[in-house]
Amino acid sequence: MKTISSIAILAAMAFGITIAALAEQRSEHGGWTHEEFLEYQSLNSTAGWAGMNKVTYYNATPGEIIDFGHTGGLNKRAGNRWFYAWYNDDCSGSLLFSASNFGCGVCVSTPNGDSAASGQLIRERAGNPYPTADWYSDVNCGGEKLHHQGITSSQTSSCNNADGYGVEEFASAMLYQGC
Repeated sequence: MKTISSIAILAAMAFGITIAALAEQRSEHGGWTHEEFLEYQSLNSTAGWAGMNKVTYYNATPGEIIDFGHTGGLNKRAGNRWFYAWYNDDCSGSLLFSASNFGCGVCVSTPNGDSAASGQLIRERAGNPYPTADWYSDVNCGGEKLHHQGITSSQTSSCNNADGYGVEEFASAMLYQGC
């Protein structure tokens, strides 16, 4: 029994070191550590929060399809998840932008000062982890956090209208999964 306990302790120590190394690597390549992500979850505004210095910012052009796994200088974020920002309600009409392969903390702003009326999240299969989009009133994920969009665990997509959450539109979205 003592041998099993010693092995379990050594394994836990090794696992802890591995987890810490992965968290440091994630931080070096953009995005948050797990602790920063947990702190972010408690915020209603990002103003003055130091964790925003680790976020990748991207200003979309109208109708742009952004693949963060293949966009210059950004590291691949294990794909199979997408976010679409739409001009109209019900995730229809003209596309403002779409983003895929995002990881732990990518902020995409709508093009030309336009705003989105709806957002759509899609993932390849149901279950956890699931992609999330936090909508913001200002570009660069500034101002007030307006809405926290996710996908129900048994579903592979969600479409949310801004007016269904008491706002008319959003100017940027913080995208993340697997933090």
